[in-house]
Amino acid sequence: MRGRVLMLACVLGTGVATPAIAYHAVFDAGLVGTTSANYVSVARCGMTVSFPSAAGDFLLAGGLGVGASGTTIENGEEVVVTLPAASLGVTYSVSASTNSDGDGLFGESYVEAFDASDATLGVRAMSGIGPKNLTNLFGGVPIKKYQITGGDDTIRVRQLGYDLP
Repeated sequence: MRGRVLMLACVLGTGVATPAIAYHAVFDAGLVGTTSANYVSVARCGMTVSFPSAAGDFLLAGGLGVGASGTTIENGEEVVVTLPAASLGVTYSVSASTNSDGDGLFGESYVEAFDASDATLGVRAMSGIGPKNLTNLFGGVPIKKYQITGGDDTIRVRQLGYDLP
């Protein structure tokens, strides 16, 4: 059944790296076990994660996956993360990637960020595994929404985070 929203666990932590920030919210898809369903979005930690390109399925098994394989974000597949307010400390972490096209870069994908008024902050090419700090990548502008689009390779996104306003 399309249109349902799945609620999942959220982790709140103190802002150690930035003492002025009281809390940082992290959605860790790897901690929720395996869920496969026809949901249009996932809502937790104040974030809404939607899957506009998915063929109706997504998987949470060590990370977010959509579409054909259901375990990764592949070429042309999209994941949109909407925050409750424009925020700093916006991050996501890639836990696994491939080098499908054989060019030596793993996890080629794209991310587009949007500010509080839904104006684009641009599109950046991404690659590699590990944490991605979007706030730094987009010049310290508070981010309200961002879209991850699969490129030539596949990626699995495990964590999504932002500093609570």
